[in-house]
Amino acid sequence: MKRKPSLVLLALALLSSALTGCWDRNELNDMAFILATGIDAAPNNRVKVSLEIPIPAKLGKKASGGSPFVIVSSEGATIRDIYQLNNTRMSRKVTSAHRRVVIIGEEMAKRGIRPLFDNFARVPENRLNGILVIAKGQASDLLKGKTPVDQFSWEALREIIRGRGRTVNNVKNIAQALSLPGIDPVVVYMGTVETKDNGPGQIKLLGYAQFKDDKMVGVYEGNEMLGIHWLVGQITPHEMTFALPSGQMMTVYVLEGATRIEPTLLPGNRVKFNIQARATCNVVEDFGELDLNDLNNARMVSQEIEKQIKKHIEQSVERMQQAGTDSVALGSRVNRKYPRAWREKLVQDWRDKGLKEAEFQIQTEVMLIHTGLISDNAAKEEQRKP
Repeated sequence: MKRKPSLVLLALALLSSALTGCWDRNELNDMAFILATGIDAAPNNRVKVSLEIPIPAKLGKKASGGSPFVIVSSEGATIRDIYQLNNTRMSRKVTSAHRRVVIIGEEMAKRGIRPLFDNFARVPENRLNGILVIAKGQASDLLKGKTPVDQFSWEALREIIRGRGRTVNNVKNIAQALSLPGIDPVVVYMGTVETKDNGPGQIKLLGYAQFKDDKMVGVYEGNEMLGIHWLVGQITPHEMTFALPSGQMMTVYVLEGATRIEPTLLPGNRVKFNIQARATCNVVEDFGELDLNDLNNARMVSQEIEKQIKKHIEQSVERMQQAGTDSVALGSRVNRKYPRAWREKLVQDWRDKGLKEAEFQIQTEVMLIHTGLISDNAAKEEQRKP
């Protein structure tokens, strides 16, 4: 009985020796957290990296005036070389573990973005789910863009992109697209617009950057953006404005949509794509003062919406064929259905020949399910009978 306390003490001593401590801790006060990174092309094949870093002293309730973040820019041979340079210039250790947005300048995108992904994937602290953006002009200028509502430019960039019917690509998705044959990535393209007051412009979505392999070759804008949505099958609720045959304008709300693309192999190793797009819509504004309770008028509106959707798809397809870019992975669909023909006859010159010579048959179908609580404008003048 007298030996039990000694055995307990011995056991506790042995267990305590197995406990580990935080021998290489990093205090928060010693860290500089990168929220967004801008990468631009520099002379002599060098790289310019701009980092958006918050200023802790200006984030609390008792913070003084001024911007809550600072932009730190440096040039170097590689991205990690610049990170090491920044660590010699700053009192805190720079880390990208909390980065949300990566911005690539237009010149760098035209030079080629594949080499940049080596650093993104090789360094464990980098987040592969961060949103990738192509900037019109310099990435550093986009980082400095104005945000009327948000404190940080990266936050405005992310919220403008997310959840509004736009194709969102992160670092991981773009890397996968670049690694597969017959697929060219599409990346969000953003810039700034001038405001009345002096200083940086206001951040704005401009379109999608069009890539051929890993080099930017153009931009999908306006209706071409909507066409890309339909072709990739990522249709989220959005509004669409168009002119009626009378010339008056109408705005409809696309509640949901779906697209089916079926490739067919024709003689001579030519490919035909049958595209079927379906949409469910509401009318939200009608400047033509149509009586949409009339089935003929409702049918006419549905047909006009079908024409608009078909036009958007056609414009996107035309731009892809002109530039020889497979921005919506049409080649992958051919590969899945005709793997042998794709491997032996099509993949070698798919962008420059197969895609440019492909035929497209586009069919659209629209269901108009809601035309408003009333059939006419509430302020329409009453017509009295004589």
